[in-house]
Parts: sequence; C-alpha cells; structure tokens
Amino acid sequence: MKNAGRGFMLMIVTMIPLILCGMAPKPQPRPPLLLVAPAQPAVLQATFDVMLLRPEITLYSYRPVQGDLPPLLYAWEYGDWVELDIESLCERMRLADPETRAVFVAVPPADTGQLPQSLLRGREDLEQLETESVADLLNGLDRWCRFKPREWEWLASRQRLRLIDANSPQREYNPYVIRRSELPLELDVFEPEPGELPPAVIDLPDGHDESDDAENHDG
Repeated sequence: MKNAGRGFMLMIVTMIPLILCGMAPKPQPRPPLLLVAPAQPAVLQATFDVMLLRPEITLYSYRPVQGDLPPLLYAWEYGDWVELDIESLCERMRLADPETRAVFVAVPPADTGQLPQSLLRGREDLEQLETESVADLLNGLDRWCRFKPREWEWLASRQRLRLIDANSPQREYNPYVIRRSELPLELDVFEPEPGELPPAVIDLPDGHDESDDAENHDG
C-alpha cells in the first residue's frame, strides 16, 4: 500500500506541469509583409537587417530607368536577386495570403513614375511609406513590425543611429506631484447663440457706489 501511494503521488506531480504547459497561450503569428523598396544600398541594407528580425517579409526592389521605360523589378529569393516584370509582380501580389500587408516604399529623389498605380492592379490595399532617411524607414516599418526595445537597440547599432525615447516626457510626468492649485484652469466663456438674449447686466447710475448698497443692506 505504501508503494502504491508513492506511485500515485509521483504521477500527480509529473502530470501537473504538462497540464499547465498546455494551458499557456500561444503567441499569435505576425501577418506576412510584402515590401517593395527602391534599389538604394542604404535602404536595402536596413531592410535586410529588418528581415533578420522578421523573416515573414517578402522583399521586392525597383530601379527607375531613364525615359518612359518601366522600372526594373527584382525579387529577393534564396539569397539572390531574380528579375521579373510588372505583370509577374502583380500576379504574385494577387496570389499572396489575404492577410499579407503590401507596402510600397518611396524614397526621394527616386522617380517612381506610375509604378505604385500599376501595383494597385495586384493589391488594391497597397500602402505607401514615404521616407527620406534610414531612420524614417525603420520608424515607418515599426507600424507593421512592432520592434521590441532590444530589437531597436540592435537596429540602431547596425545602422549607427541614435535612439530617442519619444515617450520619456510622458513617463516622467507625475500628476500627483503637481498640486491642483498650480495647474492652469481653463475659463469657459459663455457665447449666446444667434437670437438668444444676452446675460443680464446691472446698470448702475453714475456716481453710485456699490459699497453704499452693502452698508445699507447690513444696516
């Protein structure tokens, strides 16, 4: 009986962790991101760094050409660039997962021409991200990538950028430190609507002192 009891206790101890592990919520996978970026070395290098953190990104690149010719398009596949035309890219965008977010990156002075309008044939929900620097690019991609603090530090070191905590003033503000008497109070001015009678005003005759009325009232 003692051995049986000990075995029962061991069984309970070993089963509880399994049950608790099964109850742990699973992290929600991020939706895929289809990114069309200009063929600029700084932009592509920053994008490759982001792809190391977010492998669900599919990268396409465009290179404007002179004249009325369409831009050159490339797809990053298996560690190499593969050239494709606009119809192939639109077809890939149409066949992508419905939850895929499609983002077109425009960086001046690159002349995008009619490329964004042409890509709308593949994805009507194509979003545009206009940036002027690598810092703007990373800040804009955070809308979809949701970088963690450690990821921001890694990206900043890779791109030689300086991190600025935009929410620092809000965190340093403590409403319980400032007394209410020190806070500016907003004065609401009553504005009558058209046709409404204005507020009553006491019109005292000239030479009349309000202190006399107060003394007579007290007496």
